[in-house]
Amino acid sequence: MAKTYIIMTTTCPHCQSRVPPSPKIVKNGLTGPRLHTTKNRIAAVTKPFTQKPSIGNFVAENKHDALTLWRMYGKEDKEEAKGCAITIDTASLIKDIQEALVPDSKADTSTINNDELSFYRVAYCKVDDENSFIVPGVNAKEVKKLNNCMRELLKETESFRAEEDFDQQDLEELLNKIAYLFKSDEYQYEQELRLVVSGVGFEKKFSESSLPNPPKVYIELVPIRPLIRKITLGPKVERADEWAVAFHYSLKKDDHEPDILISHLPFK
Repeated sequence: MAKTYIIMTTTCPHCQSRVPPSPKIVKNGLTGPRLHTTKNRIAAVTKPFTQKPSIGNFVAENKHDALTLWRMYGKEDKEEAKGCAITIDTASLIKDIQEALVPDSKADTSTINNDELSFYRVAYCKVDDENSFIVPGVNAKEVKKLNNCMRELLKETESFRAEEDFDQQDLEELLNKIAYLFKSDEYQYEQELRLVVSGVGFEKKFSESSLPNPPKVYIELVPIRPLIRKITLGPKVERADEWAVAFHYSLKKDDHEPDILISHLPFK
């Protein structure tokens, strides 16, 4: 049976993957300009632009009706628990993304491998120990292996930074490949999974700027309607029965009839 993951969203979902703010977990411990060279003296007061991947945020299927997630993410017009959780078939999602890749004049999309289009569990950094990580749902042996790898990575970055020709930008770009897979353990209840996409093969789009905020940069992946396996309406959705009817017949037009649930959790 194919794995299914959840998107916590509003009652009008769009499948977009946006570039989030630069993460502090991992990078704080692994980067930091050293003042050995003129280049790095400049780096101490100026920071070069580094390209970042696009991120799709998901949670495991068993979180489709979780009170905490309704409060944090299942919002409609900033009101908690008035959104919905959409369960999708992730194997089909990856397949559709691979088929949707378009030629990029500046990159060879044929070099994209399966590792670049995979779901990864988020590792959570312990607040009281920045060098220790936990991964909910993963056995102790694998977590120990991760922590050993992170210690090795720390040693390698320290060695890299000690080099006379150390380049902060090079290090930042290398770490960007994994930096978005870590969060504080304050969020471990989410059991989050992330789809990390380099963006190669997808057109970069920009939202309209709303001053003083800059425009958002994002990529649109693939339609999710055919991938939906279940829709769970939040416990505070008004006229939920009518929303359920609307979802049912809208999807049925495409010969698609996913399960539709209405949450009755005691949300206050």
